[in-house]
Amino acid sequence: MRFECQQCAHIMRVPDHAAGKSITCKSCGTRQRVPGRGSHRIISSDKQRRPAPSIGKYIWLGLGLVLVVVAGFFIPSLVNMAQDPPDSWASVDRVFEDNLLRVELVDVQQGPIKTEVLPGKVIESDMDILEIQVKVTNNSESESISYSASQLAVVTSGGPSLEDEKGNPIEQIDLASLAGMSNDRPRPELIPPGESAIGAYHFELPRKSADELRLTIPRGNFGQSGAKVELKCPTNAIQQN
Repeated sequence: MRFECQQCAHIMRVPDHAAGKSITCKSCGTRQRVPGRGSHRIISSDKQRRPAPSIGKYIWLGLGLVLVVVAGFFIPSLVNMAQDPPDSWASVDRVFEDNLLRVELVDVQQGPIKTEVLPGKVIESDMDILEIQVKVTNNSESESISYSASQLAVVTSGGPSLEDEKGNPIEQIDLASLAGMSNDRPRPELIPPGESAIGAYHFELPRKSADELRLTIPRGNFGQSGAKVELKCPTNAIQQN
């Protein structure tokens, strides 16, 4: 316990069991009796309860816990954003257009192919093939564009490419080779200013897990230089032929 000296007010500290005994003040030397329990002279007792922790301590602990939980939700998302670059295909649609060219994805089908691609030349296939038809419009006011708009529009070098949303490539099929027409391909036709033509590209079937088709056509396929043509559509838009 602690109590004040009656002579000099010096604070003295003694064990609780010293109550009622005489001691000497170390400050003034006065001999006096240690007050008993319950005396108004006792400032504090060793057996008194410790003060309760401040409520502020619990508030800060609570705030810290909330911050940890919030960080657990947001930090993984931030890490993924830092690791995954923005999807460059997010703004791509079924139509590409600029001042010189417009290319629209008009139809996507899968199934056996049977079509006359040249007079007297019919292609038949028992296997299912993915066919993507595009409508090409010349937006130029003065120059024609060159485009193989027939159903044999296959370019073996620098030609169109197809992939799904995960980057899995889908191989193009050369219908001319299937029909034994490797040396009998149509010449590219000229599309006058303001006119349009329909072309078709043929590919193997995409994976069943694919959700999206992404078609890329180099600008050189239209006899022009500039930005490549990118088109996309969901796989649920594929029609069964």
